[in-house]
Amino acid sequence: MAHERILIADDEPDVLDIAVRALVRQGYRPTGVPNGAAAVAEARRQRYDLFVTDVKMPGMSGLRAYQLIKAFSPDTLGLIITGYGTLEMAIEAVRLGVHAFILKPFGPEELCRAIARALEGRRLAQENARLRALLPLHELTHALIATRDLDALAAQVVELAVRETDSASCSLFLVDEPRGELYLAASQGANQPHPAPRLKLGQGIAGLVAQTGEAIYIQGALAGDGSCARFATGDAPPSALCLPLAVKGKPIGVICLAKSEQEQPFSEAEHELISILAGGAAVAIENARLFTDLQRTYERLAELDHRKSEFINLAAHELRSPLAAIITYGTLVQENTDADENTRTYTSAILQAASQLHLLLNDMLNLHEIDAGATELRPEPTPLPEAINQVLPPLARMLQAKRQTLSAELPDGLPPVFADPRKLQIILLNLLSNAIKFTPEGGRITIQATPEGEDMVISVHDTGIGIPESEQDRVFERFYQVADSLRREQGGLGLGLSIAKGMVEVHGGRMWVESRVGIGSAFYFTLPCWQGPAGQARQT
Repeated sequence: MAHERILIADDEPDVLDIAVRALVRQGYRPTGVPNGAAAVAEARRQRYDLFVTDVKMPGMSGLRAYQLIKAFSPDTLGLIITGYGTLEMAIEAVRLGVHAFILKPFGPEELCRAIARALEGRRLAQENARLRALLPLHELTHALIATRDLDALAAQVVELAVRETDSASCSLFLVDEPRGELYLAASQGANQPHPAPRLKLGQGIAGLVAQTGEAIYIQGALAGDGSCARFATGDAPPSALCLPLAVKGKPIGVICLAKSEQEQPFSEAEHELISILAGGAAVAIENARLFTDLQRTYERLAELDHRKSEFINLAAHELRSPLAAIITYGTLVQENTDADENTRTYTSAILQAASQLHLLLNDMLNLHEIDAGATELRPEPTPLPEAINQVLPPLARMLQAKRQTLSAELPDGLPPVFADPRKLQIILLNLLSNAIKFTPEGGRITIQATPEGEDMVISVHDTGIGIPESEQDRVFERFYQVADSLRREQGGLGLGLSIAKGMVEVHGGRMWVESRVGIGSAFYFTLPCWQGPAGQARQT
């Protein structure tokens, strides 16, 4: 059953009574008035879906009454009742947007059918408006995919709103939460006064909408400060629409549109269209803001990381010179035959600490080299036994201090690997020093190698504490050690395995670990074997 409100104006009481009774029986909510002036007053008091009026009435004609009603209620339909008709009257009625005519005399059924057709036409128009609203929303969604620039997105939202509603001007404000203000993100409308670039929450219409989260529709001329509205007395007062841009119920901005006195006020369909557009715009703008914030945060973190790397690189280089002097003179003192036993003991402790510091500095420099992408690879045929022998001197003091044994179990005829000799030393040095740290006193460390196709699989085995299966994927992370207690006990920065893995990957190889708690660990990595010109491996 219908529930629309219908306003009827006719100066003949019998016609008015029959019309009201007929519409009540159909479920409508009619109100009858005797003339045009009374119809305008009633329409200001109560919104009506349809205005049915006689054309010729004393005082104010039906067409004039409808013209005034349309000025402040543009969605009200018009249906004209007339006992005569002229071409001029018909043209004027069409110009005002009258939807139907009924000629006197008419019956109740004819009136009800005409009203039903007019209301059905409006329903179809509203459905069409909803479909129209999807087009700018699709365009906005495309803009969201195409750009993450907040300023460009705000400008496109304003442009869409003006274009789809034929508004004279549009402004889009966004909330600045730290300052409790709105700032102007985009605006359009050259003939309109430029809005203030910043407003306090609660200040003016836009500030009030942002503060309450409720839309405001203004019909009439705005006061000078824009904080209130007075209804205009002219025939075609301007109108304004101000809606919040909300995400999860929280206002993030406001969009304000205005029409000039020469334009029809905002219709219900336009109001609905802007509501849909505001919902899509809010999500798009919030995503753009989040993206911008993340991008700025990333850029800041990248800058801080660069400064950190530069500091580490500079500090490591500056420390190497004095450290080299300590190791050189400490070695001279220890090799001096005139030195007593206490001096040799103290010097040995100094040299062991200096060797550990030297390894740490090398780790810092190697890590900086990997991060900067400045790892220069100069591969050449490199016999594995020679590479192992070159890393033993820096580890000798650490092995002696823990009374550990290090051995290499390599098969006869092992082909060379095709690797950068310096990078291979870094890989072996880090794997072996890691094994020494986490293997108890008297433990064993073994290096093995096996050719597999075009690769050489090299492994370092120890009889250390082992690594739980749940943590084996993390041992190659920077600064990670199996437990904080071990880090404190064994020292180091937790960089060795990460650096070794990075150097292996530079060669196109891979690294992995196999381990059992309480039994020991084995770290494996692959490097390409050296192939001769005819594809045969050269023997060492």
